[in-house]
Amino acid sequence: MKTGRYLCDHDWHGSDTINVVVDAEETEKSFILRLVQDGSRFPDGHMAVLFKDTGRAVISKSGSKHAIVNHDDWFVVYPNRNGVPFLFEYQEAKNE
Repeated sequence: MKTGRYLCDHDWHGSDTINVVVDAEETEKSFILRLVQDGSRFPDGHMAVLFKDTGRAVISKSGSKHAIVNHDDWFVVYPNRNGVPFLFEYQEAKNE
């Protein structure tokens, strides 16, 4: 996974939308996601579950309640391994 800013943007017929921006990085042991923006209208609060009150999610590579599949310029996160998986696509390098 490239370190940088990623976007998940999807519209299900106008009623349920996902528009989430995160800063993501990969370490030796985990994936770290920091919520930048959540403009979603999606039932069940899946993004809220993933980021809780801190706006940060750490997903361990050696077993986590959240699943993640990564590639160089995209990743899919599946909060609590339940419901809908979310595709995030690379947008730009992270501003330091």
